[in-house]
Amino acid sequence: MALKNKKSLLDSTWEKLDADFSIIDTIKEKGHFIISAEQIKKVREPRLVTKFDHSINLPQLFKKHHISIMPISRSQYILSNHDMFCKIGMFPKDVELRTIPGYLESINRDSISSEPVALNCSYITGMLSDFIGDENMVPTVEGRMSTHSFSFNIFNNSKSSFDPVKVDNSQIEIDGAFEGTNFLTLVEAKQNIATDFLIRQLYYPFRLWHDKIQKDIRLVYFVYSNSIFTFFEYSFDDPKNYNSLSLIKSKSYALEDTNINIETIQNILETTTIVAEPEIPFPQADDFRKVINLCELCYVNDLTKESIATEYEFNIRQSDYYTNACRYLGLMNKFSPRTKNPYFKLSEDGIKMLKMSFIDRQIFLIKKIVEHKVFNEALRMSFEIHSSPTNKMIEPLLKEHETYRVGSKIEDATTFKRRASSVRGWINWILSIINE
Repeated sequence: MALKNKKSLLDSTWEKLDADFSIIDTIKEKGHFIISAEQIKKVREPRLVTKFDHSINLPQLFKKHHISIMPISRSQYILSNHDMFCKIGMFPKDVELRTIPGYLESINRDSISSEPVALNCSYITGMLSDFIGDENMVPTVEGRMSTHSFSFNIFNNSKSSFDPVKVDNSQIEIDGAFEGTNFLTLVEAKQNIATDFLIRQLYYPFRLWHDKIQKDIRLVYFVYSNSIFTFFEYSFDDPKNYNSLSLIKSKSYALEDTNINIETIQNILETTTIVAEPEIPFPQADDFRKVINLCELCYVNDLTKESIATEYEFNIRQSDYYTNACRYLGLMNKFSPRTKNPYFKLSEDGIKMLKMSFIDRQIFLIKKIVEHKVFNEALRMSFEIHSSPTNKMIEPLLKEHETYRVGSKIEDATTFKRRASSVRGWINWILSIINE
């Protein structure tokens, strides 16, 4: 398939830099490579090829040789086999309700379209103070600033030991800082669902303020998606050990009722009319939360596969899979002008869906899913066996019902297994939102 061989601009950039400066060979010989912003700028703007919020965003050269990159000043970066990412904890199923104060007119449930607004909302509704346990919290420092000089140890995967690293006035950005009676809470805010995150986003701000003030530092990774506000608190057990991060607790909040019972979903099954399959590849996108999340991101800006892979936890192939999944459900449209790369916009249904209340949105999405025969029968099966069907139970449904391109000659031999995994993932999402 053409997609498999397509090389991104990011990959080409780092292959060129490796050819020019023997990066990989130097790392193998010396354990690390220091590259300057000026060296990178000879090929491409540094800010476009050095920021990777999730491990999946790393260029192929980095993945192949298990290396990562970290700024150590405003003009230099260190590349090595360092362990830089942390898995995100499980998203809590229970949700606590909060309300926006009635006297506020400039913010409401429908106006939360960015990370700063979502974070502000979590503050004014008392979510953040409840999570931290400090009612006297107020916003203080935020935005771009410089670290001081500090040293730390980071785990090197190739050596199975720790390397010392020194940072001198590197630039950082703090999404939110809230000081209370006993703590300064630093928040990293996101709108995208991910499986891991860059520890540095918490560690560099932590080291800056840990060394500047006497109060304890609390660290929060905050995610707003599908109208749910979720907080994860982390702590560094050893301030000088980059990899000593541990999850303390997590909690989710919402501004409206999120309770959906099994009778509602069973009623959807009985009243939904099956539609003809669209001429769009059958979904290969296992995490339905990311399907919703991609629609939210597209609501703000039109997206290309490249921009999705750069900004969010997708590579180019996954960008293709998840945009196809959105198109399969009629939530997104693809435009292919001759003058530029294809891009994606929300459809009328996609825009309508995002303006709905939480419960109406989930019902709308479930209807969109089960109006397709395979998903309809897979959900019915789950109710019959009181469990999520296995991939082997789903595969016959794919073979029995005509689905576009599934099993065709252009697909490889693992098609049914991959598609069945996506069906199971979407059924699991439906089952996960049931509150009994």
